Amino acid sequence: MTNRIMTAAKFFDEQGIHSLNHIPPITALMKSKKSPEKLFFFTVDDVWEKTSISNLKKLARILDEYLVRCTFFITPYYHHDGLSEKKSEKLGGILKRHEIAMHGIRHDHDLVGINLKERVYELRHCKRFLEKRFGKRIYGYRSPNFLRNKDLLKELASSGFLYNSDQFLFRPYPFMKDKIAVVPAHDKCDPFALGWDESQVLELIERKLDYSEASGKPYVFLMHAYDINGRNLSILRQIFGKMKSMGFTAELALADYIKT
Repeated sequence: MTNRIMTAAKFFDEQGIHSLNHIPPITALMKSKKSPEKLFFFTVDDVWEKTSISNLKKLARILDEYLVRCTFFITPYYHHDGLSEKKSEKLGGILKRHEIAMHGIRHDHDLVGINLKERVYELRHCKRFLEKRFGKRIYGYRSPNFLRNKDLLKELASSGFLYNSDQFLFRPYPFMKDKIAVVPAHDKCDPFALGWDESQVLELIERKLDYSEASGKPYVFLMHAYDINGRNLSILRQIFGKMKSMGFTAELALADYIKT
């Protein structure tokens, strides 16, 4: 029995499988192994009514400088207060070059304690709400606080979403499940929220870039809008510089990748 276990463990290790929840990636969502292209996706969570417009403008300038197209996950409601037209107009002007995706419904109790019919209604309503506010199709979804129910992917598929990005695997890659593309992120939390100094953050990101380069799997970076400040923007410049020097491209948002 021990030999069988060891043989299976060796096989899984050779296949890059390090989780019992492993779902094999599908060819349609993987770049060709012959392709030299290395993909870096930059995503920002928790954009809502009170997000600093000034900070977003500073971030947008850096994104333009390094040719990074971002996916901004926006929360349509917070404590039942919807994103205002005035705020949406300001956000839309700054983020017009980037993807708008949905970050839950109401950040304070997102999809918890309500039945299936209500959840699907809320998903569809909030998706249409954001599409009307920004004049863009909403393709992606990420759960606030990493809270999700077992039927979420089916509910997203039936509500017109193309992908979900709230899962975190040891080795992130895109795969299909319940008719939804799943694009896991590399970190379960914003690297800037770890309380580390600059050198520690940069060391972490460099290790993950090295892994992505070796594996050929995309790097999905996550930060929060409330972590956009002078210190972190300076670190981002270094991250983007390192990413570019290693030959990564960051000109695609998550929806661009899924739709190709």
